[in-house]
Amino acid sequence: MQRYAQQRIVAAALAAAALVVGVSEAQALRPTNPGHPQSYGVEARYLDSTGGHVRVWYVTEGEHRSPRVAEDGETPEIADMVAEVGDDVFEAMATHGFRLPLVDSELYPTSADDGGDGRFDIYLINFEAGDGQFVPEYCTSESPERCAGYAMLDHAFMPLYYPSRELAVKIVVSHEIFHAVQAAYRADWPGWASEGSASWYEELVYPEQDDFERLTGYYFEDSARSLNDRARGPSDGFSYGAGIFFYFLDVVFGPEMIVAVAERFATSETIEDALQAELLDNFSEADDAVELFAIYNLFTGELAGEGEGYPQAERFAGVEVVELPGDGAFNWEQNVDAFSARFARWEVTVPMTLTPVEAEGWPAARLALIRGGQQENDGYESLEVGDTVEVGPEDSPVYLVASQGLEEDAVISAQGRVLREDPQVPSNDGRDEEGGGCSQAGSGSTSGVVWALLGLCLMGRRVRRKR
Repeated sequence: MQRYAQQRIVAAALAAAALVVGVSEAQALRPTNPGHPQSYGVEARYLDSTGGHVRVWYVTEGEHRSPRVAEDGETPEIADMVAEVGDDVFEAMATHGFRLPLVDSELYPTSADDGGDGRFDIYLINFEAGDGQFVPEYCTSESPERCAGYAMLDHAFMPLYYPSRELAVKIVVSHEIFHAVQAAYRADWPGWASEGSASWYEELVYPEQDDFERLTGYYFEDSARSLNDRARGPSDGFSYGAGIFFYFLDVVFGPEMIVAVAERFATSETIEDALQAELLDNFSEADDAVELFAIYNLFTGELAGEGEGYPQAERFAGVEVVELPGDGAFNWEQNVDAFSARFARWEVTVPMTLTPVEAEGWPAARLALIRGGQQENDGYESLEVGDTVEVGPEDSPVYLVASQGLEEDAVISAQGRVLREDPQVPSNDGRDEEGGGCSQAGSGSTSGVVWALLGLCLMGRRVRRKR
């Protein structure tokens, strides 16, 4: 994880905390007002974007002065850039079917500062911490609340924590405007879904940036943690890393899946309820999606293979994979928190069996077995408690993926045993039985093994190849 990604997370959290008092005490108080915590203190100017979607505010003197302003008072370079990117982001939202941010001039009382018209207002300021912030102001009276607001953006991006100033503007503008989109559905998005989907949106609109890949590193370095876990302090970037889940939905179904989840959330109790309902429309069980998500995440980093799955999966950091013995008995037992996964690699050198068993007092996590050796068929086997499968050196390496859905924590407990000539355990590998989840006979290389399962799991939906 490069240093600037961590700095951005901490700075954003500090900026948000600094604004809480100002927003709660005086709605529609903007940097053009002397009472705002980041008040310009001087007369502000603005630039309306060519497409008519955004109005960019700036000053030519004082601490918030944008650099590269000509002596004759011409518009600063960054304001032109923000206006152009703002139009592009709004057009992308309309193309993909998202709601647009609520129009402030239609929602605000006549006495409030709405920036002068219905354009989305972006204020260029000298951030002490952070580089962007969406500020919700007035909200609708119905429940759940929907809110309109404005965005603040760094006036210079110096020091530059991004590859270029142009990419910095694209990343931060797309991220903050998507927070305004979220508020058009409802105002109370939990952190993991709010920051995760906003980080994913950066990738959707500007795939050339690599901020998204860096942020997903927060997930990959702690993939055993519940994806919807709460933040654990100002430096915790895990909620940004949750963008990998929205990217997974995008890769498999397209951005319309995220639109559908947002629409459901607008009328659901929680984002998890909305997600479960939408997944059930596309999978036989919602937990099938979590299992498939975990398998996608396994084949990243050093395990990335060619073919389907995440495009250029090697750009992601990869998950932690434990090693299991391939020539003797073992018991693999680990906690699997809700909405998380555990991973193991099994280098089998002698014929062996694997049997998932119950852990007393705990629900059993789902277990997928993937044969990585070169064989005729590709796929994975979804094992239930009591199933026994045989594996041998020809199947090696074997990968085990333990996953758990959104509802409760679980435990994976699986016993590996050396296969005897007359085994005393059932020799049923599940290949001749019906049902059993998204299982498929056979095995294959890591470059192809994951992807044949999609026809089983997605109920006839065609997997979309991205970019």
